[in-house]
Amino acid sequence: PATETWFYLSADTVFDAGDVYLGRRAVGALARGASETLTTTLAVPEGTAAARYYLLAVADGGEAASEGHEDNNVKARPVTITVPVGAPMVQN
Repeated sequence: PATETWFYLSADTVFDAGDVYLGRRAVGALARGASETLTTTLAVPEGTAAARYYLLAVADGGEAASEGHEDNNVKARPVTITVPVGAPMVQN
């Protein structure tokens, strides 16, 4: 079945209740072991501090697909936010 990939901002590589939801992306039905590359635009919430985080992609976020292994659905990538979100930008 078609599923969704959900995206979160996290302080670590572990998906848990403390992670900040950023958005989701529909993914068409995939064969076992297949993958798909898509582009998604996400907005970091205002007030997020400048720091190093992890962007978590959670495959089958809504658990639409019946899987034998649900523990391999999270992929983490390090990201760095260099300006606090919502901070005024100053141009000279």
